[in-house]
Amino acid sequence: MPVLPVPMIIALLLLGFLALRIARDETHISLLALIAVCAMQAAIIALVQYYGVAPLRPVQPILATVIPPIAWFAFERASGGRGSPRAIALHAIGPVLALLCLVVNPMLLDVLIPLSFTGYGIAMLLRLRTGEDSLPHSSLEGGGTSLMAWRIVALALIASAGCDVLIAYGLAYGQSGVLGWIPSVVSSLSLLSLGALSLTNAVEARREALGDDATPNPEELERDQAIVARLDEYMKLQKPFLDP
Repeated sequence: MPVLPVPMIIALLLLGFLALRIARDETHISLLALIAVCAMQAAIIALVQYYGVAPLRPVQPILATVIPPIAWFAFERASGGRGSPRAIALHAIGPVLALLCLVVNPMLLDVLIPLSFTGYGIAMLLRLRTGEDSLPHSSLEGGGTSLMAWRIVALALIASAGCDVLIAYGLAYGQSGVLGWIPSVVSSLSLLSLGALSLTNAVEARREALGDDATPNPEELERDQAIVARLDEYMKLQKPFLDP
């Protein structure tokens, strides 16, 4: 009986998950883009490696270099950052270099792609050194789940780079059998990281809409000002900060 390869199964699962998150309208666009790109990459891996669709082969490395920057954008949203146009342009360097390597010398992709995945993964881990304080936009009720999920994403990026190195090694030394299972491992890592991240609701559009730009009504503003005034008066008169 006909069977689907693991990357194609993962692509279908990711597409279903993407449709569900879009229908619920609760996920930030950066995370939706990350899920969509990983689904496309898994599908392309299956079509190229298992179904012999050769015209899609050049798309695979280009799309691979897009995954780490999009993962970083989603991470930045959870960590409270807002990408400027200049920063976005800098993150586009990887895909542009991949396109140039594809034209000039495709062998350079075996260096560029692992470096890109490893660099972004290490950058995430370094940002996460401060613990939960590094994710101010993540939900409080999630506890340390958001932190764990993003660490899994970072480690998955690094592990994916290791898989790319193994693929290059297999091709260089004629061990083509390694290509049969490594793409499945790479796709599984993508599903694992995205699944862990989705459980935390770390990046939500609703939080963005109701967060910094929310305008309080006049009654709430007047009440808050009164509380601040009373607190300020208490600090000036009673000086509680002098009592050890």
